[in-house]
Amino acid sequence: MESLAPDKLIKDFCPVTCGVCDPIKNNETELTPEELSSPPSTCGEDDSDFRFKGKKKKDCEWLGNYRKGRKMCKKKKQDKIKLHKLCSHTCGLKFGIGQCKGLKK
Repeated sequence: MESLAPDKLIKDFCPVTCGVCDPIKNNETELTPEELSSPPSTCGEDDSDFRFKGKKKKDCEWLGNYRKGRKMCKKKKQDKIKLHKLCSHTCGLKFGIGQCKGLKK
């Protein structure tokens, strides 16, 4: 089998996985605390315009603190869109639901 990069080792392609570099660094530039705490790019963000049933105070933050928030993230829809898509960061972080479910610890 012919190698595409005979002078390279696997660790040269996957330094973080192989543990040969500082995972906090990205292209030799340190990441800021905001970048470290932000959701991964595959994870969406909460829709800042979302208001449950048009109520001014019922935004994604409200949903995350609501006692029935988990159930609502799973099942409820607004304008035919599931709430876990409208409040993906909140539903993922607080309840482990939706595309950001990996944020829940």
